[in-house]
Amino acid sequence: MACVAFAGSLGAVAGAKGVSIIQKAGKDPERYPGVGITLIKNTSLTVTSPNGKDKLIIEKAACFYVHELQRCLVSQVSFQKEGGAVKPLDLESGTVYVNLTNTKQPMTHTSAQLPPKGVLIALKTRIGTYITVDGVIDGDVK
Repeated sequence: MACVAFAGSLGAVAGAKGVSIIQKAGKDPERYPGVGITLIKNTSLTVTSPNGKDKLIIEKAACFYVHELQRCLVSQVSFQKEGGAVKPLDLESGTVYVNLTNTKQPMTHTSAQLPPKGVLIALKTRIGTYITVDGVIDGDVK
């Protein structure tokens, strides 16, 4: 697997945020509005909790284009709780869609569209936890 390589650069998208939903096996989903989504040096993508203390870090993925959208099959994700040690998640599967254009882009096999600078993340851990994130990149660290 290759490292995540999100091509392109983003203009300022001030105040943009996303929503994360986490559902552990046998539990009700927990919704977290106001997460931050940041592209780091075009090599990784981080999702930061609304309070800024926790981070989900997508570090490795095989990426390719489907028309104007990047689709990445994730192979390595880590979690950092309250600024502590970064620990890998035991990932079963994961997909990330990224729209680095300035216009809405259609997704394949659905009528849904990803907004400009939009991100859609779907992850499943081996213990059955589902993590989804839907939002707009609000930071671009070069």
